[in-house]
Amino acid sequence: MAALPAAAQSWIGAGPDDNWTTGANWSGGVPPASSPVTQVLFSAGNPRTTPVVDAPWTINQLNFGAGTYSFSGQTITFAGANATIGNSAGLLQVTISNPLTLAAPTTISGNNIFFTLSGPISGPGSLTVPNLGGVLLTGTSTFTGGLVITGAGVVALMGSIPGPVTVTSAGLFSGSGSVAGAVNVSGANAALDLGIAALSTGPLSVSAGSTLAVTINGAAPGQFGNVSVAGPVGLVGASLQLRGAYVPVARDVFTIISNDGTDPIVGTFAGLSEGATITFNGVPLRISYVGGTGNDVTLTSLAVNPDTHQVPTLSEWGFMILTMLVMAIGMLRGRGGKA
Repeated sequence: MAALPAAAQSWIGAGPDDNWTTGANWSGGVPPASSPVTQVLFSAGNPRTTPVVDAPWTINQLNFGAGTYSFSGQTITFAGANATIGNSAGLLQVTISNPLTLAAPTTISGNNIFFTLSGPISGPGSLTVPNLGGVLLTGTSTFTGGLVITGAGVVALMGSIPGPVTVTSAGLFSGSGSVAGAVNVSGANAALDLGIAALSTGPLSVSAGSTLAVTINGAAPGQFGNVSVAGPVGLVGASLQLRGAYVPVARDVFTIISNDGTDPIVGTFAGLSEGATITFNGVPLRISYVGGTGNDVTLTSLAVNPDTHQVPTLSEWGFMILTMLVMAIGMLRGRGGKA
């Protein structure tokens, strides 16, 4: 019986095609074993940077050096202890359009990385993003272990995930997708950054020490950030940060949290009680936690309408001329009476 290929192998891309099963593409001359201990490395400078996973494969670690890679094909399953996707050094950009199965808790780890995961993600495992870099999730996913963002990790959601999402310790979560479960943001410098996107979540909690950031580039829907929440909303001492170039005018209203049902908002942003004002681009905005449908968070512009001098209409001109004539006649009569 032939020995199994080594558990740790490097992609060298020397084969006649991009297929994962082509032995010449691997340092050992044969493809790596499909197993929960298999570790593979894609280093910089390979002639083939678009690997096609042409059969379902199970691995433990998918490691990279610097470079740009784009994966496609069949399902990659992450299994075993310390399942990892990551890099060792250098700038890395990776797109994985394959379906992914998280059979075990899986970590995306490294520095100066940007991963786009556009395929569906399934399985019982969790996905943790703990380091500097960014992950974009665009698929419709069903993995049930949750998403954890920490240690300056950044995740942008453009697809859908079941959640829950936990953001701690300088982690940042953003996007315009949907989370069916809870989103909990807590800890120093943790943030939910709405940008100008419309995010949907289950229960939302943004705690003291963390931040809800909103960009305002206009007053119309789609020009400022909003999160629609199904379930309770807690804002106990969190910071509110506003960005953008727009200068609000009188009667602008920005609904930044749309709360479903009738449950009230619990707590307030730090230093912003009901009816307090926050200044944005020189304009005071009044905050309300009972705005919109009665339990939404709104910001209402208190700008004063500019002086608008319009050119009088013909009828207005006629009235002014008539008034002046009457006044003039009165003055003449007054003078005649004194003569």
